[in-house]
Amino acid sequence: MIKIKRGPAPKFMKSTIVKSAKGDLKDIFESIQRQERVRIEAFVLEEVRGNLMKMCHSKCAYCESGIGKTGVGEIEHFRPPSGARGMGKEYAPNHYWWLAYEWDNLLMVCQICLKHKRDFFPLENESNRAAIGATGSELKNENPLLIDPCSEDPSQHLSFSANGVLEGKTKKGKTTIDILGLNRRDIVLERHKTADRFNRELQILKNEASSSTKDVLEYISELHSDHPNQEYAGTLRTVFATWLKDNSELWNSLTQKSAPSISKISKQANKANKTNAQSYITDREKHELNNQISQIKRFSIKSIEIENFKSIDKLTIQILPTGNLESRESWLLLLGDNGIGKSSILQAITLALAGKNNSI
Repeated sequence: MIKIKRGPAPKFMKSTIVKSAKGDLKDIFESIQRQERVRIEAFVLEEVRGNLMKMCHSKCAYCESGIGKTGVGEIEHFRPPSGARGMGKEYAPNHYWWLAYEWDNLLMVCQICLKHKRDFFPLENESNRAAIGATGSELKNENPLLIDPCSEDPSQHLSFSANGVLEGKTKKGKTTIDILGLNRRDIVLERHKTADRFNRELQILKNEASSSTKDVLEYISELHSDHPNQEYAGTLRTVFATWLKDNSELWNSLTQKSAPSISKISKQANKANKTNAQSYITDREKHELNNQISQIKRFSIKSIEIENFKSIDKLTIQILPTGNLESRESWLLLLGDNGIGKSSILQAITLALAGKNNSI
């Protein structure tokens, strides 16, 4: 995850279509007859999909994987529009519907990160959750435990390494990693491979006469720009900062012959080295946070047992074990004629998951 520069809202966000959609949400929320969560018309935002892809450089705003590599891109609401879940049992069912069509609340992410995030939006202190309809400074004062890559620098909260693993330097950083699954096995391997490949490219610089030297310098320049197209730029910047520590004389020699933009990179890299080494979260805080995170970890259903429910006398279904990668869950297909009991099975599962207090 890296800092993303959010540009001004596209003109469409001020169109009558968006205004109408906002009005509809407000009417639904204020309706006394409302019996379900506010539903967002996803098709309304399809008009700005291209703008979000450009803003995020065709990468997931959270994990930095290229869109298309982990499935199609998904338009994500940083603050969930149909209810927000905290670290424990806290749940705010009416948040944050009024931000559903706000440009500053939209990101482009991959399907896997979206699956992990769901409706989680924990705060440092749940009593600080903003009032219905809050905007601007009221939202900033919530102090969320998830990093917004468009409003803050993720490197202040995350530590990157060449082995592909991310570490949290703050409570916000660790919570973000755990909720979004940013250390899932497949993506750690991808970061590691990308870092190794970049390390090999950096060796080219030792041969200043190489025809590829200019290409590598341009690659490094783009990597440290406000709009890097490289996947896992956070990790790659750390790789370069580490290389620079051992090759400062070579770099100074190269930059004297290059454009001014290249010479500024060493300052950015030194800053990255410094901030990467800092940690603001104690071992005790890590332990407490691990306990909190464990309460919201996703779980896999291993088996389903239904007894004396509607037309079902007794039924046991064994679910296949989870796949090797954390991001993959087993699928179960219920196939049968009408009236055979498929809906009854789903209703029974829903009641079980809802719990005693919510199943009446």
